[in-house]
Formats: sequence, C-alpha cells, structure tokens
Amino acid sequence: MHSTTLTFVKKNGQLIPASEREMGKLKQFNMALKEDSTIEVYMSLASKNDKTLPQLARIHTMMRELAEFTGHTFDEIKDEVKRKAGLHVVTGTRSQDWKLKSFADCSKDELSKAIDTCIEIGHLLGHHLV
Repeated sequence: MHSTTLTFVKKNGQLIPASEREMGKLKQFNMALKEDSTIEVYMSLASKNDKTLPQLARIHTMMRELAEFTGHTFDEIKDEVKRKAGLHVVTGTRSQDWKLKSFADCSKDELSKAIDTCIEIGHLLGHHLV
C-alpha cells in the first residue's frame, strides 16, 4: 500500500509542501510510484491545531498493516505505537502514574508523531510503510 498524508500551503498562487519534512514525504511517495501510476487525492482545509480525519485513518491503516505483518493484535500494535511516540498522560505524582493517551485526545502534531512512529516501526521490521 502506498499512502501518505501531506500538508501544503498556498504561496504565490501555488500549493507547495508546508515544510522540508513534508517535501521529503512527497519525494519519498513519488519515488515509490511506478511510471503511469494513478493516484487519488483528498484535500481539506486544515486548521493549524486541529487533527484531521485522514491522519486518524492513516494511523489506523498502518497499525492494522503492522499487526497483520507481525502477527500481533491491533491493540498490541496500537499500544506500542503510543508508547514509542510518547503519547501518555500523567495521572498522579508517582512515576508509574500515567496512562496511554487516546488518539481522539491527541493534537495534530501528536498524530504526526504517531504516523512517523508507525513508519519507523515498519522500517525496523523490514516492512516499509509509505
């Protein structure tokens, strides 16, 4: 599966990747395409702080793919992604007083970190997600 979520900004009448990171993701996606490939694009106007439905969909798709590849359950992969991405909330004063954060409570940046974490886990396992 070849998929990615990119953020663009409009400058001088053109849509351009919003950052060097976004440019890198676009280049990586483009390199993975075969000549004459057709892609489907969904675009929505995004607030700078709001998470997007495509982000949530991508995370869930990648976690399902990792679970299928590794033989782990979806929930095991989800918890590992959240741990590695640092998505937790403190619930008390002791070091063990914390719980994993729900993706519904995550910011756009936290969801981006979860996407990057899925990709990193895939690379470590030899299963490249784009």
